[in-house]
Amino acid sequence: MLDNHGTHRLTAIQEWLRHLRRFLRHFPPTSAGWLSLVETWFSLLERKPIRRGVFHGVPARRTASQRFLDAWKDHKHPFT
Repeated sequence: MLDNHGTHRLTAIQEWLRHLRRFLRHFPPTSAGWLSLVETWFSLLERKPIRRGVFHGVPARRTASQRFLDAWKDHKHPFT
């Protein structure tokens, strides 16, 4: 997800992004207040299972992140 900053719309950047086929680009609306909620949720993901943990490799970090996601899904509630 890219913000609507002008640098993402430069021809050189568009060409570079076009070569990254595994990524899909999405430009949210310019008045996207919901984007702040998305950023807040990802900061929770970073602060709770990732920053607090000690990991001995990528698989351990993935497991901690998946545990957080599973717990989040088990306690469904609106995110505001």
